[in-house]
Amino acid sequence: MKKTILISLISLGLYGCNMNPNKEARIQQLETKTEKKFEAFKKLENRILTLENANAKLESRILKLENQ
Repeated sequence: MKKTILISLISLGLYGCNMNPNKEARIQQLETKTEKKFEAFKKLENRILTLENANAKLESRILKLENQ
């Protein structure tokens, strides 16, 4: 999923560069935006993993309390 999003962002970026007279600056800007989006995806994935771990711990605590 990450790869398809990254490829589509780069493709759209390269397509957008054809309309811009200053292609190098536009490419740099799009690369920066793509890197920021990719970092945001990584942060979200890490957050999801953290929440899944916390959820598993809470579920085990609930089971222990129900069994008492």
